[in-house]
Amino acid sequence: MKATVIRRVNTRLEANTSSRKLQPLEVGMVIDVVRIEFGEEIEGNNIWLVDKNNKRYSSRGFSYNLDGNLLSKFIDFPFLWSFTKGKKIKIGIYDSGVYKKKYPSLFEEERVIQLNHNDNEVIDFHGTYMATIIGGSNIEKGYVGFLPNALIYSYCCLDRENTAIIDKDDLINALNIFYKEEVDVINISMSTELNDTVMKNLFERDDKLNKLINKLREKNIIIVASTGNNRSSDDSIKNYPAALSDIFSVSGYRVENDNFVYENDADIWSSVKVLAPCFAIYNEDYFSQFKFNTKSGTSISCAILSGILGILKLKYCTNKIKEKLFYDYVNEIIQEMPIIEVNKGNLLNRQYKYLNFSNLTALLL
Repeated sequence: MKATVIRRVNTRLEANTSSRKLQPLEVGMVIDVVRIEFGEEIEGNNIWLVDKNNKRYSSRGFSYNLDGNLLSKFIDFPFLWSFTKGKKIKIGIYDSGVYKKKYPSLFEEERVIQLNHNDNEVIDFHGTYMATIIGGSNIEKGYVGFLPNALIYSYCCLDRENTAIIDKDDLINALNIFYKEEVDVINISMSTELNDTVMKNLFERDDKLNKLINKLREKNIIIVASTGNNRSSDDSIKNYPAALSDIFSVSGYRVENDNFVYENDADIWSSVKVLAPCFAIYNEDYFSQFKFNTKSGTSISCAILSGILGILKLKYCTNKIKEKLFYDYVNEIIQEMPIIEVNKGNLLNRQYKYLNFSNLTALLL
């Protein structure tokens, strides 16, 4: 990450924040930041930019952004991290697996707990991409997420063909493990498309699954699931587990030329609780380096919402809101979000709540 001096102030401190050896830096000077630290407050600042020589610079007087992260255009991550980096938060990820050692630059190795797999059993980069959006910690390249200190609990869902798929019994097993690990948020950036007959038998009428979801809710563990990227506009076809009650189902949108563009038609149906951005988060270097091509979709929307809800969980616990469940607390926040009305094809006069980055900082803090 590049940081540029935008006003001439006494800003640099040497080896540690307890030193008061200040030195003025000239406007226009650029430093390469390898990490951001939050330490002792001096002259109203507690955010320190650290270079490769381990010199610390007060962030006052600097302009900086995470060049490789498009979200940084909307979210002041360093400011957000000055309040929390998610150290006490646990995120469960039900996906294609998360790499722990193969790409150590994305996370500190000890932060990734592989529940039922190892690096050799990760079938593609999808799960790792979602984990990066939620909790990536590579400051230098901008491959960061909302919670760069959170613990990531990865459950790899595979079938015999070694492809990611949602199987009801496997999902139940994963949710039970997440329950025992006491995670805060469960991210499911994938879905299975089912017609009415099949879905009622496999999902909606499964007492074991529905009781487990309720059990998680009662323990203040919430599930966020994407609605998928299929193209059918038939409302009788729904995607699971997003369509189940007590799950926060999220669909995707982009803004192009001041107009809302939806990721697809099929995921705009009545059970969607919220819309969230679904654009590519990182620059082209990220996708070429990790040989991954999926740059947009409702999976990204799901991961963004999970990261935000992870921060809200810490706020919920800090404020000791005991009179309501975390699920109800989040539901109330979603109800306060702005509304967009959809009129597209056979989807007429449908209203949806959508996540707006413009007031996100106020919401989280």
